[in-house]
Amino acid sequence: MPKLPLRALPIGAALAAAMVIYAMALPERYDIACGAYAFVLIVTLAIGGEHSISLLAARAWKTVLGGALGLAAAMLLFPLRPMRRHG
Repeated sequence: MPKLPLRALPIGAALAAAMVIYAMALPERYDIACGAYAFVLIVTLAIGGEHSISLLAARAWKTVLGGALGLAAAMLLFPLRPMRRHG
C-alpha cells in the first residue's frame, strides 16, 4: 500500500469539510452547495494529475452551455405564469 505524503492530510480535511458544507447547504442554499462541490471536483482532479487549461475550459464551456439550455427551457418550455387574484 503506498504511503501518502504529509500534505495529503490537510487537503483531505478540506475536501471532507467541503462535502459537509455541501450536504448541509443543499436543501436551502443550492449556490453554496454547488460551490463546495466544484471545489471538491477541481481539487480531486488536481490531485489525480488532471490540471490542464483545456480541461478547465471544457468544464467551463459545458457549464455555460448547460446554463443556457436550462435558461432557455425555463423561459420557453416552462414559463412562470402570473397568479390571478380572486376577488
